Amino acid sequence: MSRQFLITGASSGIGAATALALAAQGDHVVLVARRVERLVHVAEQCAHAGGTATVFSADVTRAADWAEVALSKLQPEGEWVLINNAGAANFGPLTEQSAEGLAHELQVNLIGPLQLTAVFARAAVARGGGQVINVLSIAADTVFPGAAVYGAGKAGFRQAMRSLAAESRAQGLRVTNVLPGATDTEIWGEGGPDRSAMLTAEGVAETLVWLIQSPKDRTVEELRLTPPLGIL
Repeated sequence: MSRQFLITGASSGIGAATALALAAQGDHVVLVARRVERLVHVAEQCAHAGGTATVFSADVTRAADWAEVALSKLQPEGEWVLINNAGAANFGPLTEQSAEGLAHELQVNLIGPLQLTAVFARAAVARGGGQVINVLSIAADTVFPGAAVYGAGKAGFRQAMRSLAAESRAQGLRVTNVLPGATDTEIWGEGGPDRSAMLTAEGVAETLVWLIQSPKDRTVEELRLTPPLGIL
């Protein structure tokens, strides 16, 4: 059965790498992110890889406004798969976080993805099932100094998705939480930690494709993925 993919945070990092890996299989992907020029570039790479891509520029913090429109970009045939990958982090002590920064980070990591996933899950269940894969973080269940807000968002979304799985598995919706360890992406910014021992975005993408291809007689509910040297 063919599948159609909606990927948030698709302009770079794990999202872009996953789009390219799926395109190499000839799949159709809907790429969602704020940076339209970056999305166009990823879409061009997907076409060169052998797949097709639709660009949809949107801000995940306003998912309630565009979720239905984004779903309309998916082709009607085949199974629908949502890959929640968009994320944001402003690492630092909780006491130094501004109210605006705290609210924005929780909107990106928790509220926006919840709104999008609720719309997607309703549509997928109405079509007979589908799949939701959430790219979270090891910070969802591991304490790191300076990651209070980031960890709270990821942990909250993780728990919400566990509830969604319990609510919807009988309707054919498979839900998987992926908790990667440190991964070499833009989230670290300039002058961050040494990235040489981190996971690569391509490595995480390969794992997501493996999950997507897993037979429907099983569900991987949660997967921790760490660099060879462990949590960094």
